[in-house]
Amino acid sequence: MSLSRILLLSTLFGFSSLALAAANNVELRQTGDANDGRVNQNGDRLSASVTQEATRSAAWIEQQGTDNQAVLYQMNRDSLAVIRQEGALNTAQISQEGSLYFDGSLSQVGNGNSATLEQTGGPSGEYVSAGLIQIGNDNQLTVTQRGSSAINASQDGDRNVQTLSVSGRRNNISNASRGNDNRIDISQDGELLSAGAQQIGDNNLVTIEQTGQGVWTPAGPDGILYPAAYVYQNGNANQVALTQRDANTAFLTQNGNGNSMTVNQR
Repeated sequence: MSLSRILLLSTLFGFSSLALAAANNVELRQTGDANDGRVNQNGDRLSASVTQEATRSAAWIEQQGTDNQAVLYQMNRDSLAVIRQEGALNTAQISQEGSLYFDGSLSQVGNGNSATLEQTGGPSGEYVSAGLIQIGNDNQLTVTQRGSSAINASQDGDRNVQTLSVSGRRNNISNASRGNDNRIDISQDGELLSAGAQQIGDNNLVTIEQTGQGVWTPAGPDGILYPAAYVYQNGNANQVALTQRDANTAFLTQNGNGNSMTVNQR
């Protein structure tokens, strides 16, 4: 699709006097075939930048509020990236490079949130995907993927932090944090590694490190397929540090306040 088919919605520019008063800024560049791009901004002092150098790419940025920034960068082919922001002083960045079947999504609602997604694809035909959601204020979410993996992470509250790093093939991370001042750090380096953390409360900490060859395993009375490293925290000021290698499984639960747990499996 040529640049002439790119749609910048009327709310982006509107009347020229309104655009100047809002001091919004957009930069968009596309090369190749079958590209698509869309930017929708509604507010003041908003900035968006979309760059696609590929075939069969798609990207759109939607922002509402004031003083938000969004950056999208894609190379190669079969890429999709979406950024949505509502509120003020939010920043987001998606950068995708590599092979086929990319995916990416960032959604932030609130003020002062920051999200970064970096993805580099794996072998042809293997999918790379990420879905990140933040609701609240002053939250941070940083995801780095090298290979073919899937990540889903959500935060609902204030001053929560997640830092996720994945390297390898067919790995998976799924996290959910609800409360304030929680932190989740997960690192994976290998194949078929799976991890998940759920936090309910305040000031909780989860650290998971996985390497080698992993497995998914059914666990629990509900028969749900749980990740091989799973942490559930319900309370305040709880801490978990988990390290495991090669097909080990750990299912950790903390209820209450001030609990601490360390597991090391080799």
